[in-house]
Amino acid sequence: MKTSDNLSNTQPVNDNITSGENLSVWFDAIKQPIFYESLTNDIDTDILVIGGGISGLTTAYCLAKEGRKVVLVEDGCIGSGESGRTTAHLTCALDDRYFQLEKIYDEPTAQLAANSHMKAIEWVANTVKLNNIDCHFKRVDGYLFLHPSDTKETLEKEYEATKRVGLTTEMLNAIPGIEAEDGKWCIKFPNQAQFHILLY
Repeated sequence: MKTSDNLSNTQPVNDNITSGENLSVWFDAIKQPIFYESLTNDIDTDILVIGGGISGLTTAYCLAKEGRKVVLVEDGCIGSGESGRTTAHLTCALDDRYFQLEKIYDEPTAQLAANSHMKAIEWVANTVKLNNIDCHFKRVDGYLFLHPSDTKETLEKEYEATKRVGLTTEMLNAIPGIEAEDGKWCIKFPNQAQFHILLY
């Protein structure tokens, strides 16, 4: 039973809203976190999904659309784990750089990573539109810029790798929206996206 309108008195709110030490900014925009009552009896299902973050919810959603009987379990409220603390930007820029994927694996593997990220952004955009989800989804440009301990050569290697894997990118010598001295380079990833993770 959904209890988003009034939190159960038996649940310690701060412990269940987030698995982290602090509440995320995303929780400010929702009226109440979404809790469900604990199971009190055995149930039958085709598939059990553990975790009510974006990965678990997406998996359950896709399986249910395919006609499977799905049960999702979560030990807190929906989005109370890492998903509730995400930056909520959807981008093809990787923490594990494309040139590193090429080095560790090969170019086709790096291309697969790029394609999967592009398709994931499109999938979220289509899902938002199909279900008329008011989650502030917006197309924006993304930027990858250097950490102070990194070098321009590293960024150039990544830029060349993004071209090899088929991404549309641009090297800029200034970081939009960030005041910095001249020569602060970045890679622009056009047509990325952002959204409100908990409204989604």
